[in-house]
Amino acid sequence: MHRPAGFLYGLDLHHLDHLAPFCSLLSIPLIFTNELALSTAKEFYPNLLTILYPALTFSESILLNYEVIFSCLPKELIDPLFFFDEHKLRKKLLSIWLPHGNSDKDNLSALKNEKIVLAYGKQMADVLTKKEVLAKLFQYILLGNFRAHFFETNKAFYKNLLKKRLSFPKKHKTILYAPTWNNPNIEKELHFILGNLPSSYNLFVKLHPNTMTKNFHFALREQYEDNPNIKFVDDLPTIFPILERSNILITDLSSIAYDFLYFDRPVFYLTESKLPIHNTGYITSLETLFHDLKKPDIFNEARNALYQYAFSEQTNYEMLPTIITTTYETYFENELHFL
Repeated sequence: MHRPAGFLYGLDLHHLDHLAPFCSLLSIPLIFTNELALSTAKEFYPNLLTILYPALTFSESILLNYEVIFSCLPKELIDPLFFFDEHKLRKKLLSIWLPHGNSDKDNLSALKNEKIVLAYGKQMADVLTKKEVLAKLFQYILLGNFRAHFFETNKAFYKNLLKKRLSFPKKHKTILYAPTWNNPNIEKELHFILGNLPSSYNLFVKLHPNTMTKNFHFALREQYEDNPNIKFVDDLPTIFPILERSNILITDLSSIAYDFLYFDRPVFYLTESKLPIHNTGYITSLETLFHDLKKPDIFNEARNALYQYAFSEQTNYEMLPTIITTTYETYFENELHFL
């Protein structure tokens, strides 16, 4: 049998909320090369087996102990990390791609070199077909909404861990503002939403880690963090406990909109685009945003239809580890995979 593990490289913390639930589901270790990422995983993901390999020697350590790694990085980024030690040890890893969010950003063509791909549902499989990736794969496996499954399994743990961090003094409707990292209007939007938030709402602010490197975020956080109606939840890697506490989502192209479909609640999109996800809520603007929040929710059917398309609901999570193991073991039996 070939030994599997998850792999989180460096401080890619936006991958953690995908790899940790997946590794827990398969009961396999998640390997880290960064101590901060490791300590974050230990705090927020119960029953997760973790391993830390030094940044300078991780590739040799992984190659000596494992044959299969699951990563949110595509093969074209994984291969250079292990190239030297693969040739030194005359051993080649099989990397299997795990998606880190469902979205309409149309970036799956980067998977052209993959052997095995994990996908959420038919929507992602259709995109892989369109990008001429699916036909080149040895196999793909549908996971369904495995992160929602992980959350439901561990709901009591998260309720206890995050009760104080996700609770507001007043029980108003709670908005979650969660834009994608490359939205050029984030600073403007955040200034407006924080400065004009009606007192009848609570607000979570969840920014992508790539956004948090920009100075404006820290200045605004310092300005508004004493407001009892506002909580910055950027330091929480796990998204589903935040989504469960949110009544309304404000976003743009973020994959969080697909995650929020699970809860079937109103979404408002600050965008001029018209992609499939945008059929599940109102497209709005800063000028009309807080007025639009009062509109009736008429998108229930659209949300449910897209959810069924995006996530395979036939997933048997008791059988999934066996299915995945059988798939990569069959790959090793039928494909040349050595140096």
